[in-house]
Amino acid sequence: MTADEAEKIAKENFNITTINSVELRHLSDEELDDIPYEEAKDITPVYFIIKGIDKNQEEIIVFVNSNEKRFNYINH
Repeated sequence: MTADEAEKIAKENFNITTINSVELRHLSDEELDDIPYEEAKDITPVYFIIKGIDKNQEEIIVFVNSNEKRFNYINH
């Protein structure tokens, strides 16, 4: 998974229109608890965190697992 691939997922799956930042890092304990996929909690805790604006002009944060693109979710 590259940053470009993670950005594409954010755009296609979550309608992010403006990307303000992209960060690759280990999730905090609190963020790990918020992962909506139980099976994702057992694989790498390193995610691309993409902050931006969606088509409704709302600030959103998209999380994309760095090893498995099917594990992606949104946080407002």
